[in-house]
Order: sequence, then C-alpha cells, then structure tokens
Amino acid sequence: MKKILASAVMVTSFVTGVCFAGDKSVPYSAVNVSKNDNGSGYAAGVLGNTRNSADSVQYIQCTVSGQAGSNTQYVSCSAKNTAGVTLSCGSSDNNITTMARNISGDSVVLFTVDPAGACSLLYVVNGSLSAPKSPF
Repeated sequence: MKKILASAVMVTSFVTGVCFAGDKSVPYSAVNVSKNDNGSGYAAGVLGNTRNSADSVQYIQCTVSGQAGSNTQYVSCSAKNTAGVTLSCGSSDNNITTMARNISGDSVVLFTVDPAGACSLLYVVNGSLSAPKSPF
C-alpha cells in the first residue's frame, strides 16, 4: 500500500507542483508494474511514453465496454513492463468506469488490483507534462 500511495503522490506532485511553460517532467519513462504473491499490485505509466518507447514489450491500457439495453459498464485494465511482468483487473464500479472514460491517448494512468483481480483504484492525469504519441 505504501508503494501505491508513493506512486500516486509522485504523479500528483508532478501535476500539482510549480510548472513552467514547456515543462516536460514526466513521472514514468516506462511502465511500472508491481505484483504481489497474492495477485494484488499496481501498474502505472504514461500512454504517450509507452507508445513512443523503443521496445515492443511494455503496454498499459484500460478498456470500457457496455451492452445495449444495460446500464452497466465494465472496465478492464492491463499492463506489462519491460521485464514481462503483467497485471490486469476488471470492475463495473461506477467510480472506476467514470475515471476510465477520462483517459485520453496521452494520459498518465495508475491502477491498483486487489487479490480477487478487481480494480480498486484508477488514477488518471491529463496534462501538458505527458509526452504525446509520436506519429508513425
């Protein structure tokens, strides 16, 4: 839990700290995955940085899905770091689905996973500090 809070504080400090025009301080240059023996853990990364990385291993993503005629939406998030460690979660919690709808292509994303595999926290930052994806 201390690692999760430290990561969230680090992201927040980059977002809420004093910034100057053109500041490009980003909290994660690669996807960070921390997985515990019981399956819980957290993953964090900057979507633009991940897309722009030279390797073809790491990724971080969240998907929102819904079904016609149903008011329920479902979020699934997954990540893989350069060492190949993966973490994923799912949730139909309204707070999690609302946060997931705020993710843009260049967001900073941090999610936590409980031992049952549910997303217990989804933290999204959109701002000028995050690197945009390079055109390919």
